[in-house]
Order: sequence, then structure tokens, then C-alpha cells
Amino acid sequence: MNTHFLRRLVALPFLLVPCLLAQSMTVAPETTLTVGGTASVTYDDAAQAGKKVTITFTGKAPGQVQSIEITLDGAGHGATEWTVPNWEHVTVTAPQVGAAERDIE
Repeated sequence: MNTHFLRRLVALPFLLVPCLLAQSMTVAPETTLTVGGTASVTYDDAAQAGKKVTITFTGKAPGQVQSIEITLDGAGHGATEWTVPNWEHVTVTAPQVGAAERDIE
């Protein structure tokens, strides 16, 4: 068998793993949010280092949408805080990551 092909095949997982782990978002607290309280959002994407990213907060009712733009540092890390409005629920989204959902009381 071609050893060049085998070397590429063995290297493939090492090339893919950083891509799969490159983006993440956390929203704290991980439990119910309190009206007037603060939610902390962190976002990481090494491929977007130094760029601006929009974090979007969407409630259930029409018009319940707020966005915060953050600039990622040289390592692709950014953070922001969001003051929780009088909504019942929020879905937090950002590029290339899954949504985070929280109830609000």
C-alpha cells in the first residue's frame, strides 16, 4: 500500500479535531435568568480572531430581539454581558455555534 496515502490518512483526525473544537459559546448562569439580572456570554472561534461577531438574543414575542456586537481578541475569544429584559424566554445565538436557551423569571 502507498505509504504516502497512509500518512495522510493517519494525519486526518489531527487536522479535523481543531476545526470541530474551534467554535464555542457559553451563557451563564446555566439556569433560569432573572429579569434585571445579568447573563454573561463568552464566545470562542480561533478562525475569527480579531473580527467582530454578533450575539443575538431572541424572545418568544414578536419584536423581542436584541443584538450585541463583540470584537474577538487575537486568540478568537470575546465576552459580553446582557441585562435580562422582562421576557419569558430567550434564545441566544452566534455564528457557527448551537443556540443556548434560557427561561426568564
